[in-house]
Amino acid sequence: MAIACLALSLLAFIVPVGIASVVMGHISRKQIAQSGGRQKGTGLAFAGLIISYLQFGVVLVISMMTHALWHKMNQELDHNEFARAAIVEKITYDGRKSSANVEQQQRYAINALRLIHASQVDYLRIHPNSGYACDFPTLGWDPSIANELDMYINSSHYEIKVYECRGAEDPRYVVVAIPRSDANPPGSPVYCSDQTGAIRSSNGEWINDIVRIFINERKPCPESDPIVERGQ
Repeated sequence: MAIACLALSLLAFIVPVGIASVVMGHISRKQIAQSGGRQKGTGLAFAGLIISYLQFGVVLVISMMTHALWHKMNQELDHNEFARAAIVEKITYDGRKSSANVEQQQRYAINALRLIHASQVDYLRIHPNSGYACDFPTLGWDPSIANELDMYINSSHYEIKVYECRGAEDPRYVVVAIPRSDANPPGSPVYCSDQTGAIRSSNGEWINDIVRIFINERKPCPESDPIVERGQ
C-alpha cells in the first residue's frame, strides 16, 4: 500500500486519485507502525503523502485563482452586454450552418449597416462642415472596446467597411458588407448602404471591381440591386 500511495501521488492532481493515494498512505503507515518492525515502507508512504498534499495545495490555489478570474470577467460582462453576446456567439458556433444560422448572420449584417447609417446621420449633424465619417472610430465606435457595432459585425461573420465618403460640398458615403467565405455558404448576399439609408442586397458580381466602383469612380451602391430595407 505504501508503494501504491507513492505511485498514485504522481497523479494526485486528479482529485479521486489523490484521495486514494492519501488514504492508502495513512493506512499503510498505521499498519507498519503496528507491525512491530515486521513491515517496511514508512518512507515510501510518507513521500507519497507529501507529494499528494502538495498537489492538493496547487490544485486549490489554481481553483481559487480561476474562480476569482471568472467572477471578475462576469462582473465586467454584466456591464457590457455586447461583449457577452459576442463571446456566446463564438462559444456556441460549431461550424455547421443551418438556414436559421445563416439568416441570423445576415440580419446582424443588416443591423450593422442600419446602425452605421444612424451614426453617420448624427455625425453629419454635429459636423456639418466635415461631411460623413470615413471610418468607424471617427463615428465613435472604438474597435478596442466591445460595443454594439462590434457585436453585430463579429456575429454576422461579414467584413464591413466604409469604402467611399465625401465632404460637406457633396456629402455621401458607401458601406459594403462582404460575407466571409469561412463562415458563410457560397452565394451569400453582399449588402451595400449609402447616405440614403437604403440597404441593397446583391449577389456580389461587382465585388471584384469594388475599388474601381467606390474609390476611383466614387459611385453609390448599384441602383439595380434590390432594396432589402429603405432608409428612414
